[in-house]
Amino acid sequence: MPAYPDHGTLAKAHLLALLFFIVVAADVTLGGPLQSTDPKVTAWALEVTDEGSRAFARGVLAAPGHTEVALVLLGMGVGFCLWLGVSRNAWFMLFPAVAGMLLIPALKLAFHRARPSTIIDTGAFPSGHVLKAVFVTGLVFALSWDAFVRRKKGFVGVEPRPWWPRLLVGLWLFGALITILGRVLGLVHWWTDTLGGALLGLVMLTGTLFLHATLPETAREAETDELVTGR
Repeated sequence: MPAYPDHGTLAKAHLLALLFFIVVAADVTLGGPLQSTDPKVTAWALEVTDEGSRAFARGVLAAPGHTEVALVLLGMGVGFCLWLGVSRNAWFMLFPAVAGMLLIPALKLAFHRARPSTIIDTGAFPSGHVLKAVFVTGLVFALSWDAFVRRKKGFVGVEPRPWWPRLLVGLWLFGALITILGRVLGLVHWWTDTLGGALLGLVMLTGTLFLHATLPETAREAETDELVTGR
């Protein structure tokens, strides 16, 4: 069964994602090689869609990044973990999630990048929908992994299967990818906006999971699990 990321892995992933986000942000700001590909990708999206499919892409494909969907999923995940008593620090996830959502408008205002269509004029970079799809829904799947896989307690006595972690990661990646596709095909973002949103979401996700793992109660729970399961 794949191992839950440890402190070192989370720290490295956090720093690497931050570095790549800075590179993409600089490229977009200075008109680098990545930014120069935006018109080509948008022209392709314009060619393969009509107004109906663009509306579908904006509303349905990008659903994992809608604020309401992301917060409802996170609230359900946190509440479920608290109800089961498997991760008493699950409530901690709510604070970074709300803080991240409040940060998005400030970043959009700072970069002040125009969008590829006139549906919304500014605030293109980074994509808030993609950020939420990666960050907030990522927290939900991390809680699920923590509750039902890493602790090896299963759900209502059901032993976890080795493919559960892969399923959780696969669902998370699928949600992020369809959100990226929805924002690009919907002509509300350049593709580099979605790349920046994904990287910043990963920065926030790994940082939150790292901080969550350092909480005293979380550490004690992990130690107890190791003693019980012999990990």
